[in-house]
Amino acid sequence: DTIDGASTLLYGKALVYHLKNDPAYAASVRDRLMELPANNPSGSGDPLSIARHIPGFVAAADLIEGYSGWTASDKRAFQNWLRSSNVYKILDEISHVRANNWGFMGSGAAAYVADYLTGSGLTLTNWKGSQETPGQAWRESNAKGFARMNHGDGVMDTGGTCPGMHGIYPSGRIPHETGRGSTGC
Repeated sequence: DTIDGASTLLYGKALVYHLKNDPAYAASVRDRLMELPANNPSGSGDPLSIARHIPGFVAAADLIEGYSGWTASDKRAFQNWLRSSNVYKILDEISHVRANNWGFMGSGAAAYVADYLTGSGLTLTNWKGSQETPGQAWRESNAKGFARMNHGDGVMDTGGTCPGMHGIYPSGRIPHETGRGSTGC
């Protein structure tokens, strides 16, 4: 799968390029980033894997900015894949409806994508099919993250564990996470 496992490796290679200015690393990152839209044009995959790995891909793209082999059309193709495939839509949905670790990952990754698209002139299609500017998407993703920390917003679902209990409690307990196992909520 083009989503699972590759983001950490790409981020590492991009970091080496950034630190040592060795174009071989940037070329490898560029080639792999261009495989994403070519091999997975719909951005489909396991939602949690997408949420975990997309920030690494975006960070890698950021780090090879300035490499002569990473052209404006390459960057645009990658940005279009992030916004017009299911990638952002999946991240936004997870951010909005999951109160657990999936939701945290979705909010962070959606904000990461929105930040990367800032200044591009592109819009994002949210989970309900509406268009948003990157600034709107970023603010919304962050608001969902804060709502999740502060006992939710009445929309997020815990996936069946500790229904109605959201956020991080003053004791440090996260209901969804402590609801696993034999002790219950």
